[in-house]
Amino acid sequence: MTYLEKLLESAKLTKSIVCFGIDPNIEKIPNHKIQLRGFSEYKITNYYLDIFNEMEKRNCFPSAIKFNEAYFLVADDPHHTNHGTNALGELIYQIRTFPTFSKIPLIIDCKREDIGKSSKRYADYYFGKWKVDAITISPYVGEKGIMPFLEYCTNDKGGYLLVKTSEESELQNLMLQDGKKLSEWVCNWASELNQKYPGLGAVISGKDPKDLELHLPYISQTLPLLIPGIGSQGGSEKDIAHILAKTINPLQHRIAISSAIAYAYESKNEPDKFAEHAVNALQIANDNIKGELNGIL
Repeated sequence: MTYLEKLLESAKLTKSIVCFGIDPNIEKIPNHKIQLRGFSEYKITNYYLDIFNEMEKRNCFPSAIKFNEAYFLVADDPHHTNHGTNALGELIYQIRTFPTFSKIPLIIDCKREDIGKSSKRYADYYFGKWKVDAITISPYVGEKGIMPFLEYCTNDKGGYLLVKTSEESELQNLMLQDGKKLSEWVCNWASELNQKYPGLGAVISGKDPKDLELHLPYISQTLPLLIPGIGSQGGSEKDIAHILAKTINPLQHRIAISSAIAYAYESKNEPDKFAEHAVNALQIANDNIKGELNGIL
């Protein structure tokens, strides 16, 4: 099964195009229900596994999971422990044992790229060792730098080329001689590469819907999008879903929501019900998106 097929099948299975972002913040994980043992890896894994169990119990799912590597690495102490890395490995292992979660794409948000030989090792590391379905890729070393990742995108793996982040960037907004912004050029480049490497997609921020609208003319019919910036960063899943409804197949895209789901308990000040509130937030997001997709889900 190709990566694009995985995206389409998981959307149909879960009735969702939400990508649940895993950005563990130790300070936000309630202590009362977590077996602390002094180790942050237990806090992280127990917290998210409780949320996944609640999703299974209520039959309410995202259709992809994205792990932000930086949030796991910061929990490591390279000289003594690897609590964050251990937590990432345990979550990926445990997720694969759930009946529904085992069928949805797992993405590591690492934004890697280097010269070719180094990129080859990064690609082999993430796809070969972690065995995830997709990773995020930085484009600015050029085609030789991303080629090792692209080679995985010819089969069942995927990669999302960073086109437009949720933060303002002079580099992304740089005007080229042909009148395009650099991010528009990268988006068009990703669409061209997608014709040869069908697992390749693009990251475009949903914080401001105008960004997505701006890039729509450069998005090919088969280019899957990963859209962050929703929820706590200010973007609206309804606004983004409304725009995605204009594309040929909205089911190939993923709207990434992280803290607004994982820490939804904060708005209710009910940390003892963190899993319940997380699934409530996911359900609301799924319903909002369905309402904009005109019966596609």
